[in-house]
Amino acid sequence: MVEARAGPRVCLTLAGPIRSSARCGGRTIFPSTGSAAGSLGAYLVRHGKLAPGHTLSILQGVEMGRPSHIEVQVSQSGKKLVPRVSGAAVKVFEGSIRV
Repeated sequence: MVEARAGPRVCLTLAGPIRSSARCGGRTIFPSTGSAAGSLGAYLVRHGKLAPGHTLSILQGVEMGRPSHIEVQVSQSGKKLVPRVSGAAVKVFEGSIRV
C-alpha cells in the first residue's frame, strides 16, 4: 500500500504489490527499503503525483510477516529534489569491510 497524505488522505493505488527482495539461503530478505522509498517519493514529486513537502506513507513487508511503515517527505529547490525518509528500524545484522 502506498498513499500520499496532505490533509485529507489521498491514496495512490499501484497495480499489485511492490517487491524489493532477494533470496538468501532460501529466505526472502529486505522487507523494507528506505532508499527505494526515497526514490519513489522523488519520482512522484517530479511527475506531479505528490506535492513537495507532503507525506508519502508506505506499508511494506506485510507478505513476509515483517510489516514496515516508512514515511517520505520530498523538498524541492528549483530542480533539486531532496527526499527525507523516516520510520523505525530494527538491526538484523552488522558487519565491517576491511580495505
